[in-house]
Amino acid sequence: MTNPNRGHQKVINPEVIPPRSDRGNDAVRHFPKWAIYGGIGATALLAVSTVRTIFPVICLGFITGLAIKKARKP
Repeated sequence: MTNPNRGHQKVINPEVIPPRSDRGNDAVRHFPKWAIYGGIGATALLAVSTVRTIFPVICLGFITGLAIKKARKP
């Protein structure tokens, strides 16, 4: 098999590619979808576990405060 591109050289037109292009530096960076969904999922799990950990302590504080309030009432 012969290479059809053999003997052909690619020519770079200097007018097409500027010597210093700032468009590449200002380009918007994209994250993969799996990273975004994974970050959202991890944040949701962290929030749920935090609420599940703190909720009983808050309820216990309210119940204890209510019991102390009723105990001090004459």
